[in-house]
Amino acid sequence: MGIRAIMNQFLSSEKPPVIGHESAQFLPELETLAVRVGELIMASYGSPLNIATKSDGSPVSDVDHAAEEMITVALSYIMSNVPVVGEEAISMGRMPAPDISGGKFWLVDALDGTKEFLAGGKDFTVNIALIENAEPVLGVIHHPISKMTYVGAGEGTSSRIGADNIRHPISAAQADTSVRIISSKSFGNEIYLAKYLAGRQIREHRYRASSIKFCEVAEGRADLYPRFGPSREWDTAAGHAIVLAAGGNVTTSAGQPLLYGKEGFENSDFVARGRR
Repeated sequence: MGIRAIMNQFLSSEKPPVIGHESAQFLPELETLAVRVGELIMASYGSPLNIATKSDGSPVSDVDHAAEEMITVALSYIMSNVPVVGEEAISMGRMPAPDISGGKFWLVDALDGTKEFLAGGKDFTVNIALIENAEPVLGVIHHPISKMTYVGAGEGTSSRIGADNIRHPISAAQADTSVRIISSKSFGNEIYLAKYLAGRQIREHRYRASSIKFCEVAEGRADLYPRFGPSREWDTAAGHAIVLAAGGNVTTSAGQPLLYGKEGFENSDFVARGRR
């Protein structure tokens, strides 16, 4: 589906009453956008692609670029005056104007988990988040393989939408004396992770790639997602917003707020957790 068709869907979307943050009014458009980008990605799944290596050593394909362009154009229709910070644009040295510090901006990772996608795995996602005053106020994550979309824009808005378009409210779990851990499949620091988990009664420990780990915390399938390894703000912002909307929290490993718009968009270690 092309950009024009997506815009027509945006214009005809029936908006629900605004619950939570005022940006929740944009969830129908963003859900549609994330699903369409997922379809674009899946159209190339398992096909030969042009692949390059970025300066940080990570791969990037022509699908990454096409998906980000699709999102960037669509977001300009939704909020024309809000800049878009996209992973691939930043990797090519293209910063948005005006300056995003202290204001409102979009954070986009159009294909989170490119390695997983290129390897024929299942854990890659579409991430779209809105940042306001250094905090994530809206997040949409689409998982193209399962066709599940996860959203959150403040209290009362956390939901999972399936391929049947039925919306299911989700809620983070209340951890008891034993916890279920989910952690990074490729980028975790096992030494620091072991130190952090020392003394805890671990009921289950699973590994997955991409932002889908935040969704597991938000829907109560995992209690803790600790991350001791490199990440960027576009990796975490959408999931952070969804976990917050589901009643959980995301902080640095030291318990401080995880904020956005930092130098180089680089994150410190962080922990996503369910209800306390």
